[in-house]
Amino acid sequence: MASAANCVNRITVIARECAAVGEELEDLAARVRTLGARMDAMEDSKVCGECDFRSFQSSFSKKQWNKSTGMCNVCADAIRAARYEKEEAGPPTEVFLTPRPLMDVPGFEGALQVCRDWPPTKKGRVPGTQSNVFVPLVACVIGPVEDFYTAAELETAMAWWTLALPAWPRWVESLRRAGLHERREMLLKSAKGQATPLIFRARGHGKVPHIKGKEQSAAIELDMQVALEVYACCQVIYSVKHLDAAEAEAAALGNGENCAAAGPAPKAS
Repeated sequence: MASAANCVNRITVIARECAAVGEELEDLAARVRTLGARMDAMEDSKVCGECDFRSFQSSFSKKQWNKSTGMCNVCADAIRAARYEKEEAGPPTEVFLTPRPLMDVPGFEGALQVCRDWPPTKKGRVPGTQSNVFVPLVACVIGPVEDFYTAAELETAMAWWTLALPAWPRWVESLRRAGLHERREMLLKSAKGQATPLIFRARGHGKVPHIKGKEQSAAIELDMQVALEVYACCQVIYSVKHLDAAEAEAAALGNGENCAAAGPAPKAS
């Protein structure tokens, strides 16, 4: 009987040991699955070209992710902030309030104009965002903001923008009537990131809290006619050279057709 009892006890001990081993194996299997998932995720990661730290794709902008030596968002923000501080440390940009050459906006001939000398982008394309125009327009509607721009700076900005986009005062007044100024606090609370110059590419003449893109569009679209005109101007103001080239080509083709219709030029006798 004692021998049988010992066997039972031994079997019980072995069973418990097997159960413990089973739990350890299950825990090990779970760790292996977690490690495998992490290894799979590492395929969507890369080393930052600035800090040499490996980060997941979510830590990079789309543009930086596609670069072989792209920077993570932290490094990109730091470099951008340093560049911004350096630019702000320089002397004020000279602002000229003199008449500028103008052209009609196609589709709005006689009613809407833009300046012909707007600084082009590096690649000659229309920017994907128009904060440099939208944000100052909103600023002119909501009035001065302490620590950002004064009433005097706002007056100068109004004059400068009117010379660049003659419809500017009308847009400001229309948006005031639409109640944009009543959204002042909400718009300022939504601001984040680097402030936008009150005057395009001008340093030392006031800067505006950078309002969120969606809020910018929503603000301008309080008056859809204003929004339509602003969007059209933003497309044309960066495309003056292309429009001039297209117009010259059309004129050349027209002259060619006229010459063909008139027949060959008479020979000298």
